[in-house]
Amino acid sequence: MSKLEAVFVPFSAGHPALLTVNGHRLLLVATEADDLNGQLGLFDAEELREVHIDEAIEDTLAQLGGDGQAGVVVVPPGASAFDVIESLHSELPWVH
Repeated sequence: MSKLEAVFVPFSAGHPALLTVNGHRLLLVATEADDLNGQLGLFDAEELREVHIDEAIEDTLAQLGGDGQAGVVVVPPGASAFDVIESLHSELPWVH
């Protein structure tokens, strides 16, 4: 298995663009730019940035998610970000 070297992250106003799904704050990232290109409107994002992974992927993802303030979801290669968001809507419990 090859080491993950980078992820592609939607950004808005210089920060990772977070979604709220059923009360959960989430950041969607992809291993391939094409999985998010053309779908930045789903995130109200202005740009897609390539973020290089440090030695510990968990640390990099935690920093992107605001040091634990948001969960991070990796869009599977070849999947549609829209389909992943729809799946999260149906699978995540509501937070009150």
